[in-house]
Amino acid sequence: MLGDELSIGDFYVIRVFTYLSQTPDYEATIAQSSRLQTWWNEVSQLPSVKKVCA
Repeated sequence: MLGDELSIGDFYVIRVFTYLSQTPDYEATIAQSSRLQTWWNEVSQLPSVKKVCA
């Protein structure tokens, strides 16, 4: 995670963030870590992630 290439860890956390982003606690949770917020903003825009999470 947070490296230059996607890893198995990224794919696991993508699923968690997909669900988390649909909860009322999302904003408060993501605000606690700017690195995770940056990671999610970048990874959620990847075509493969958009396709899987749609």
